[in-house]
Amino acid sequence: MAVAIYPGRFDPVTNGHVDIALRAANLFDRLVVAVAVDVDVPNGTLFTTEERVALFAKAVESCPNVTVKLGGLGMKIIGYDFHKRPRPPGSQELADLWRPYMETCIEAFTPRRCMFESNFPVDKVSGSYRVYWNAFKRLASGASAREKAALFHDTAVAFYRLS
Repeated sequence: MAVAIYPGRFDPVTNGHVDIALRAANLFDRLVVAVAVDVDVPNGTLFTTEERVALFAKAVESCPNVTVKLGGLGMKIIGYDFHKRPRPPGSQELADLWRPYMETCIEAFTPRRCMFESNFPVDKVSGSYRVYWNAFKRLASGASAREKAALFHDTAVAFYRLS
């Protein structure tokens, strides 16, 4: 399986960015688009991370081989500074902070093309494995049984060809 990774700030998302993504989606079995977060940008950004994720998601949602991994938001570089607090965040706080990013992706790609992922041990600096997965459960609380199966299992099985 050939996988392409396309990282960038995408601020703003341009027709050129989208053209590269669409061409890559046609050349590779899988395309991973990594949208950089708003950390240490000297002159700021035109769009928030949430807006850039939503714009790029909308631009490539028609590509059937684009799958979204929902996770990695606990890393120090993301900027929440959980590692500096006397007590780590709980699952409700994480779910509330992550909801705009994750719901944007789930709405654009559907649960069939999204999967929760842990990104451990890198995320460990900001909280425990159990708290992270409980946050994912809170984020999926309104989903149907079929949607939950996709987010927590089925999409990963298909993406990694585990069946």
